[in-house]
Amino acid sequence: MLPDPELCAVRQHSSVAGAGRAKLAARHALVDIAQPVGAALGTWATVEGDLRLASRVSRSRTDYVRARDTAPVGMARTVHTEATARLADTPALADYGIDAARLDTLSAAIADYEAQIARPRAAIHERKAATAEIKASFADADRILRQRLDPLASLLAADWAEFAVDWRITRVIVDSG
Repeated sequence: MLPDPELCAVRQHSSVAGAGRAKLAARHALVDIAQPVGAALGTWATVEGDLRLASRVSRSRTDYVRARDTAPVGMARTVHTEATARLADTPALADYGIDAARLDTLSAAIADYEAQIARPRAAIHERKAATAEIKASFADADRILRQRLDPLASLLAADWAEFAVDWRITRVIVDSG
């Protein structure tokens, strides 16, 4: 049984752009939570005199947005780890807007973005596989025509001359391109 070329075509035109948009949306969601939490933690660290921590967690939106795909995960994870480590011992972090709920949201945004990072590449591979299947299905169909149906059509030519003429005409491939 031949693969259905229409189903392959649907897979071929799967949402590569949609995967890219989903990845970008997940990245922006990550930045929307990680950057303010990092800035608040950096402000708290500066007030407390921990400039090393402040420099590790204070990042601009541009730092997150312009970084390579995996870098925002590392930056956000650093913010999450540092804030989580200090949250139980430092109730003053709540004054800076850092609480367990916000850190849970950050953790979820990190996980979501990590899941989205590889989706565009996976969609490209899916499209490539579907294209290869289309080529193979047309090659198989052509082989069936040449090896099975063309010989049968020539057997029928004696009894159905009009059919034989129509068969030969439809088997000629015209390049209209």
